[in-house]
Amino acid sequence: SDAVVDYVSGSPGTTLLFNYTVAENHESSDLDYVSTSALALNGGTIKDAAGNDATLTLATPGATNSLAANKAIVIDGVKPTGALSFEIGGTSVTPPFSQTMVSGNSGKVRILVTFSEAVKDSPDPQLTWSVTSGIIGGGGTGYMSKNSSTEFRYDWTVPAGDGTVTMSLGVAQDLVGNVVVATPTSNASFLVDNTVPTYSAGEVADADPN
Repeated sequence: SDAVVDYVSGSPGTTLLFNYTVAENHESSDLDYVSTSALALNGGTIKDAAGNDATLTLATPGATNSLAANKAIVIDGVKPTGALSFEIGGTSVTPPFSQTMVSGNSGKVRILVTFSEAVKDSPDPQLTWSVTSGIIGGGGTGYMSKNSSTEFRYDWTVPAGDGTVTMSLGVAQDLVGNVVVATPTSNASFLVDNTVPTYSAGEVADADPN
């Protein structure tokens, strides 16, 4: 990503200061200016004490005396993303789905989050859930366990009651502190059904009185 930076201070003197503010989606493995003509007057002047105009041609990017050759500056303004997937009993399922489950430790949904790049595991990323309808009360937040630098998991224990549960990614950061883009929740909802069906027995009339 290219950016224009403005002069801040340095006159009179031998060093001019330019401030660069990293913006979202800016990224560079070794920050440098874009070309030998990147230094532009923009209506200003650069002169020595005798009034001679300075030579504005810079060293070739990456070459001796360039910014990249003198400083190793890494820029990472790209927010990672996280994608949720689900497993029940080791089998992958795709929301929205309706699943009859038993509450308690015997009923679990494993939520996997795969990130687009490595994320911090201290603290571990968080998963949040809420109930949009039904009789399951409230919601909650839990820390996910690490499978790898880009994949984390959470085993959600199914509570008693019925309801539509929506999972979403909570707090998570990449290795330089960029906050992970929140995962859309439109495809991360499922139905918990713990209600045992009931039936009533009726009388059957005898059509033959004999």
